[in-house]
Parts: sequence; structure tokens; C-alpha cells
Amino acid sequence: MSFKANELAARLKRFATRIVKFARAVQRDPSSDVIAKQLTGSGTAESANSHAARRGRSRDELIAKLGVAAEEADETEHWLERTAVRKGGPFWPALPHAKVRDASG
Repeated sequence: MSFKANELAARLKRFATRIVKFARAVQRDPSSDVIAKQLTGSGTAESANSHAARRGRSRDELIAKLGVAAEEADETEHWLERTAVRKGGPFWPALPHAKVRDASG
């Protein structure tokens, strides 16, 4: 396995861990629980599908699994965008405050 493939796998594992920590830090309410669950699912699926692709039995299987990982990355981006809506919202305590824009003002 190439250095780039190993580095990507390591980055995806770290990202999955950070997503889980982020979701655990969210203030609990029914709507934020749904988003946190979706975010955790897609954010960890990227790493899982990348790992499965590395174990693929054929080039076609590798490409298919990497395609699923890319789709999960797109979904994760969508859910992350939904979290940074306003200061004081349920996701606010979990966000890195230096990078968050206050959409209310």
C-alpha cells in the first residue's frame, strides 16, 4: 500500500473519531439528536468504506467502495453545514468557536 493511501486512511480514522466526539458534545434535544446521528453515521462511514475498499477483491470493487466513501463525505459536509446555524443553538458548545460564524447577526 502506498504512503498516500496509508495517510488517507489515517486521516479518515482521525476524522471519524472527531465526528463522534463532536456528536457527543451536542446539547441533547430531539432535532439535534437526529442530526448528530446522521452526522455520526456518515462521518464514520467514510473511514469504514475506505477501509473496505483497501480490502477489495477487484479493481471494480475498490472503485465502488471509494465511490460510496465519497458519497458519505458529501453527506457529512451537508450535516456539518446544518450544525453551524446560530450562536447559542444546540451545536454551539461542540463547535470550535474560532471558526464559527454567528449567522444571527
